Amino acid sequence: MASNSNFGIVYNEDIKMLQLTYFDLPVYYWFKDSNIKNFTGDGVQNAWSLIVQGKKPVMFNGLNK
Repeated sequence: MASNSNFGIVYNEDIKMLQLTYFDLPVYYWFKDSNIKNFTGDGVQNAWSLIVQGKKPVMFNGLNK
């Protein structure tokens, strides 16, 4: 992570832990993905987006970052 400046961390008050960020947006795990080859959360309700190396996220609550 240290070699990629697109990643960072932020303290999440809700869970009282550090949270990974990508382009300053928090990173979440999609609960319906049961194995490493699942990507079912991509684009759900225009609120979730895959992390693609070298590309900014395109959907987070419909807002481009």
